[in-house]
Amino acid sequence: MSLNIKQMQQDLPASLFDKNNNSAAESFDYSRVQHEWELGDTIRDMGKTIPAGVSVIRDIAYGSFNDENDAAKATNSKPFGKWNLLDVNMPVTPVQSANTDHSTASAGAGDTATRNNDDAATDDSATRLPVIISIHGGGWFYGSKEIYRFYMADLATRGFVTINFNYRLTPEYKFPAPIIDTTRVIQWLFKHADEYHMDTDHIFLIGDSAGGHLAGLYGCLCTNEALRARLAAMFPEDFRDVPVVPDGFIPCGLGLNCGVYNVAAQFSSDPDKDTPPLRDFLSATGDLSAADVLTNITSDYPPTFTLSAENDFLLSEIQPLNDVLLKKGILFESRVYGLGDPKIGHVFHVDVDKSEAIKANNEESAFFKSLI
Repeated sequence: MSLNIKQMQQDLPASLFDKNNNSAAESFDYSRVQHEWELGDTIRDMGKTIPAGVSVIRDIAYGSFNDENDAAKATNSKPFGKWNLLDVNMPVTPVQSANTDHSTASAGAGDTATRNNDDAATDDSATRLPVIISIHGGGWFYGSKEIYRFYMADLATRGFVTINFNYRLTPEYKFPAPIIDTTRVIQWLFKHADEYHMDTDHIFLIGDSAGGHLAGLYGCLCTNEALRARLAAMFPEDFRDVPVVPDGFIPCGLGLNCGVYNVAAQFSSDPDKDTPPLRDFLSATGDLSAADVLTNITSDYPPTFTLSAENDFLLSEIQPLNDVLLKKGILFESRVYGLGDPKIGHVFHVDVDKSEAIKANNEESAFFKSLI
């Protein structure tokens, strides 16, 4: 299924697209779409607060390659400022089971639960917890860790340390920049696992929409040596010393939510069916197949939970993904939510107060816990 412009216009004001230009790629107004999407996310999150039982450690820098034993590397380290920040969400009260009723999970002490980095760790007797890393959605050009702060704090109440992070976006940055950033987050996690009581044997990776594409592709990179070699050749010179994925790392499981998995289908010579952000995002590579999920899944792919919604405009992406997982013999569970409810659509699960979101997040969390 193509992410065509006409479908996007069903949920966005027509003014966001300049119909006087025959090229969708040229007429796409990034700043106005970003503004409208940010407004929608702000409205979605109105009234939400951080659960009282969750501590949030904000704005931790990741991605510096400073090495005390390598002065040259330390001198040449060039982290990307705001793009390379992450938040850690930690349960600080007895954790709830994955089948707990979370209907009031977002009620609590709000941002008063936030702590400074120097007060980050819980007491030394704390049990290590499994980790969920989220790659946010936003069409490869929009979004930040902030728009998922309530979602990730809510997931933490289910007994996980959760990490949401900023990554570099198009049109300023091109593929494979977010893959590099994801690897740097995981490197940071391993380095700070003791500090935040993270169980490095049980790391789960989730993503939705464009983030679902990136999470799905990252699962491929962890389990497909040939693909890793192809992508390593695409890394900019400044990042040639960065592994495509940390050595030996494979997520314990994936959560692929309302995502894009068949990249080739997103390109069309018909301007009305073009996807300008994805075209910009992949413009620096001549090998589009290296960014595809479906064709790069091997029999070693991680166990996967897939979800969508009956009214998700990307609903048709989930069945081909499930078919490949089944063919490759991958352990997976799949759900489609909101049957008969037109209000349950794309990335509905991020609106954590809604009953279908509670159900979806409970079931995905339960799948992850079954793998521990």
